[in-house]
Amino acid sequence: MKKLGPARCRIKGLNFRAGRGQDTNASLDLLLDHEFARSLGQEGVAAVVRAGGQLSSQTIAGQDLAPQLARAARSAAEAEARLKEIDAHNPR
Repeated sequence: MKKLGPARCRIKGLNFRAGRGQDTNASLDLLLDHEFARSLGQEGVAAVVRAGGQLSSQTIAGQDLAPQLARAARSAAEAEARLKEIDAHNPR
């Protein structure tokens, strides 16, 4: 994960509990680049199983940011148009 850098992989949360005997529970919440989230998740589960652990739950969730990105693009275009208008009225 270190190789991926914070733009592609960030730790969101880590939980570790050691119980009595051999009961140990751990969870790691990651924010991953969508390009490789599924394959990295599969590799992580495989590593846990190879180490004798088991998967109790798995969630892959996302958020559709297209509407916010569209609004931001419109705002940027409007700002750029306004700056051009101001420049046109105020020659240097």
